[in-house]
Amino acid sequence: RCHIDKAAFFELYNRYYVTDVDDIVKFVKVTHSSKDLSKNANELVRILRCDDLDIYPETEPRPDFSGHDPWAASRIATLPFASAEILTDTPYITMGHYEPVSHNSIHDVEALFWATQYLCLTCDGPGGSRRHELLGDNVGGAPESLERIVFCFFECTTNVLANNRQRLFSDKKALESIIMPQFHPYFDSLKPLMAEWWRLLRMAYTFPPTPAMHRQVIAAIEKTLREIEGTLPSTLHAATEAELARRKGDLARAQEFRLWAQQSLTTGSPAL
Repeated sequence: RCHIDKAAFFELYNRYYVTDVDDIVKFVKVTHSSKDLSKNANELVRILRCDDLDIYPETEPRPDFSGHDPWAASRIATLPFASAEILTDTPYITMGHYEPVSHNSIHDVEALFWATQYLCLTCDGPGGSRRHELLGDNVGGAPESLERIVFCFFECTTNVLANNRQRLFSDKKALESIIMPQFHPYFDSLKPLMAEWWRLLRMAYTFPPTPAMHRQVIAAIEKTLREIEGTLPSTLHAATEAELARRKGDLARAQEFRLWAQQSLTTGSPAL
């Protein structure tokens, strides 16, 4: 059993249009389904305060997008990673408060989320090489669900892609049960981060605006980096080191070419 602290309720009312008990219950379920909100040993009931609900002080004026209208002629976005809200001009989720869709910072955070998902699904470890299961003659032998997920969420038509993402947002567990199991093993350590990122996105779209969104995502990324440092299995660590060596070699060759070009401009002839 939980109670809401008065200051927390005031912030919910002013920031997220949470005005009654049902809204509060929905807010807690959407934003904290993966958190332990059980009472402490010295509490008769659990008192939820601002910190428990990830409500942080607003130290800067909140950006106002109310006067920003998207261009009627076109939308600028990288299609495989664009928010379905931008592609369809339809909100993912509304909760007693509706505003026309305007491109804002949350859509950019979502685009980065989908770009990261794409890398985890399609890259064969570090370096960006495409998974061999998805290449040429091997495609037919790839797990059907992997092929289907990559196609349906990144490589299909705009309308189908947007519809799939809209449907995904309606089921908070679908990402973890359908998409994340198909991550390349190299990226398994990022699964908790992607689950938390997904929770934050659902919170941001269900209860806009969410001024702490960027800080929360950055904190989740930094936490993951601390947790995985030095924990990669030897085989994956070797793959990372090989990729870093390749990048250093590319950089050295680029620097050599730069020196060669400078000498050529100085002497008027190629310095071979």
